[in-house]
Amino acid sequence: MVSATNKNLWQEVLEGRFRKDLYYRIAAIPFEIPPLRERKADLQVLIHAYLAFFSKEYSKQIKELSAHQHNLLSNHAWQGNIRELRSVMERFVLFGELSLEQNEEEIISNTPQNYSDTSKFAQLPTMRELEEQYLSYVLKYTGGKIYGDNGACKILGMTKSTLYKRIETFQLKQFLGVKVL
Repeated sequence: MVSATNKNLWQEVLEGRFRKDLYYRIAAIPFEIPPLRERKADLQVLIHAYLAFFSKEYSKQIKELSAHQHNLLSNHAWQGNIRELRSVMERFVLFGELSLEQNEEEIISNTPQNYSDTSKFAQLPTMRELEEQYLSYVLKYTGGKIYGDNGACKILGMTKSTLYKRIETFQLKQFLGVKVL
């Protein structure tokens, strides 16, 4: 059995907040890994690994982070540890935004138009609303381009007929450079 905590379990036992018998069951071979904020050398390797993983997972080609973005990540406190880094990198790959919780007003965009909207999920939209928001985001990101490597069809993984149906359904023709038939 492998378990993890950010607490000193022996101290918790002494203060009566953790059962001693359970402590002895899980403390056979204690192995401490310092928090991410204390392992700055590992940070860059993890950033590159997550970028590669999520780029492949979502079939996206992501450019390398800028020196400023690397600096922001290196100086972040990482209170959520590795799970926080994972979430930050996944959001970056999906939405092209690097947003850190301690400094929400600072958003570094990886999109050509520097388009960002941090309130996408503030009201917990329905799946239909979320689909409409994401579709309009992608159309804005591509400048209305439908085909090619940087086109909406490629990014969304859709055929042109499916994309045009969704554009019609959500009445998003204004984001297109061409007329939808």
